[in-house]
Amino acid sequence: MTQKMENQIKALSIYFKCKDQIQPQKQKPQLRLVIELIDPISIAKKQSIIAKIVSGIAPNIIVSEVYREAKKRAVLDVKRHNVEANINIISI
Repeated sequence: MTQKMENQIKALSIYFKCKDQIQPQKQKPQLRLVIELIDPISIAKKQSIIAKIVSGIAPNIIVSEVYREAKKRAVLDVKRHNVEANINIISI
């Protein structure tokens, strides 16, 4: 933590008349980024002639494949930018 941050925390403690100084959080914030594909069937249809046929028979398979491909591309993209990330597909 920088000296500037420590001084700001002290100032806030005094301003709010805290008995104890405000302590900075030691743990990482628990944030998540959620990406929902709005219309995975139409994405598949744009990419593949077979998807047009199969989407009428087995739409769940098409949706799963689109999400798998999106995950694969996201993994490649974050690696390309040297970002450490866990990318998962979660069914809700």
